[in-house]
Amino acid sequence: MLARHVRGCEIDTIVFPAFKKVLGPESYGKLGEKFEDIEKREFGGDGFDMAVARVTALEQRLGTADLASFTASLV
Repeated sequence: MLARHVRGCEIDTIVFPAFKKVLGPESYGKLGEKFEDIEKREFGGDGFDMAVARVTALEQRLGTADLASFTASLV
């Protein structure tokens, strides 16, 4: 399980920065715009914000939205 986290860190700290450097700012920006277009087409809007809204609604229905009620007090 730790190996998965280590690979994830390598992707964030090595692969993505190198990819961004190779593409350059203009191409990287254009790629981001393409992905946003795909996201809007596939999900009908901002997929991340839509997912957050769904999770929030689900947490409220389940009664788990207030994390303070599950957190031990310091006293």
